[in-house]
Amino acid sequence: MTGSTVTSSRRGKPHIASVAVAVPPYAVNQDFAEKFVEKAYGHRLTKQSMSLVHSMLAHPSVRKRHFAFDSPECLVDEDPDSRVARFTRWSLDLSARATRRALDQAGVGPEEVDGIVVNTCTGYICPGLSTYLIEELG
Repeated sequence: MTGSTVTSSRRGKPHIASVAVAVPPYAVNQDFAEKFVEKAYGHRLTKQSMSLVHSMLAHPSVRKRHFAFDSPECLVDEDPDSRVARFTRWSLDLSARATRRALDQAGVGPEEVDGIVVNTCTGYICPGLSTYLIEELG
């Protein structure tokens, strides 16, 4: 899930003007995810690692997971260049969609934004995602 928050200053007091999210279209239930990991990585991971994966994917509070790819098979033996390209494509698309929604909900345009903060833990690109996002949104 990619989130975007638009804040503005009203009479010198910053406030949250809107929040929007965008999720990738590919979604699977927990059972599918666990079976995929077992099939694709079961022979590579230790028994302890597979036990941890099972614990994570069997958690009852999560019913489905959204992923930024067209098919999970792309993950198996994915080379670093492909991973970076996939991250760049999806992170920019999802961030831009969420930001546009947040801007629309707040009733402001990109030209009214004074700063942007982007945080991700799934990938890194250079220049940073914020640079791509600024270019994409004008």
